[in-house]
Amino acid sequence: MLSVAHPYFEYESTETLTKTIGDYFNALLIQSSYHDRGFDFDPEFSPIYSKDWYFERFNALTSDLLFLEDEDPAEIFFKQYETFINLESDLPLPLLPVKGFFGVLGVQDAARRWLFGLLDTTAPQINSLTIPQRVWLFGNIFNNISDQPEMILTKQMSFRNPHQRGYTSNYRRLEYINGVDHHVTLVGDLMDYHRNQDVHPEALRCLQQTIDVAKQISTEETFEEYKIRNIYQLLFLEIHQMILNNTLIKKCRHCHKYFTVTNLNVEYCDRIVEGETKPCSEIGSKRAFQKKLEEDYPLKIYNRAYKTHYARVKKGRMSKAEFNTWCTQAREKLSQARVGTLSATDYEEWLKI
Repeated sequence: MLSVAHPYFEYESTETLTKTIGDYFNALLIQSSYHDRGFDFDPEFSPIYSKDWYFERFNALTSDLLFLEDEDPAEIFFKQYETFINLESDLPLPLLPVKGFFGVLGVQDAARRWLFGLLDTTAPQINSLTIPQRVWLFGNIFNNISDQPEMILTKQMSFRNPHQRGYTSNYRRLEYINGVDHHVTLVGDLMDYHRNQDVHPEALRCLQQTIDVAKQISTEETFEEYKIRNIYQLLFLEIHQMILNNTLIKKCRHCHKYFTVTNLNVEYCDRIVEGETKPCSEIGSKRAFQKKLEEDYPLKIYNRAYKTHYARVKKGRMSKAEFNTWCTQAREKLSQARVGTLSATDYEEWLKI
């Protein structure tokens, strides 16, 4: 279920479900610890749950999940519960009444806020700004909650893809040093190439072979790898990269989901939504026009008459000049029918001529 929302959950579904259960469980316990005086008038709070009672029920709730953490999840969430009930945390108490998956839903809402405020080309009033201008506005107005950074994470940079096996050379050279055999690799022979290019001829020959391989490479990039702890950081990082790449988005007029655009005039995405056999780009405009016809009766009868007259041109029963004259008159009367100076009935009778 979660993997449909984002690929992240294919790898972290256990962690997400555990956190969801733990957060929901703690929120329920906190809610049940309030007396029945309600939440609006400073209710009295008296926690009543012991550690043994907590562990027994938490483990029963998560018995089907496989944990790989060094620390018992029950211990982690019980510590959070203790922090809440002892009022030792600067964090607000969970929202009451309790809602399931409120942590994930909160991240989803944050992502929507980022996308709308920073990249959505249809966002009212702010869509005329450049991306740097929108970043400034968002940081100072729409997201000005605190001076804390959105996230702190570890970034690793490399000249080689850390997840692919690098190029290996079969170069091996045997050298005797003080009577001892030494097998020298290409890396070994070229270790100081930046300072001294007077290297073994075999190493130079092998280097030329690797240069020929390098000439086939068309991309120019270094590799960046980030260590993230949760879906919030991953989504923030994705949107940050979209900002750096000046990636623009808009909502598809058919499925109402975001898609990236290079042409701002494009209104429909290329997704095939559930229940359809063709992408939104093929069926969206047709259905939008059909809906418009249903809501605009004069346009509907004009469109029907247009097809009839165009068919006459195709069959040779009407000249192109006659058709163009008819179109001009029909559009003029369409405007009159729309504003009410010509009744729809009279317009329909005229179209039948």
